[in-house]
Amino acid sequence: MLPSNALATNQKHYSAAALAAFLKLYNEKLLQVSQQLHIECIDLAAAIPQNLQVFYDDCHFTELGAELVAGVVAEYLKARLPFHATPVQVAAKP
Repeated sequence: MLPSNALATNQKHYSAAALAAFLKLYNEKLLQVSQQLHIECIDLAAAIPQNLQVFYDDCHFTELGAELVAGVVAEYLKARLPFHATPVQVAAKP
């Protein structure tokens, strides 16, 4: 659920809490629909940290964030045919 103070009438922008809640809902729905349609989807939200070292705003990666995403995607692809004979799960962040 979204915070009650997501966007006050005198504000021009959503709060950080509201943006985080929107992204969480979006990611959950994306994963749900991908599963229903049997479409592969890499859950980056579960695989990389959600902090200012990785994101410089609510959805754009820093250079470090881009490197982390590239690593997760590379591992995902390397674990699947034709790159690997047996598909394996990519580990989530600790």
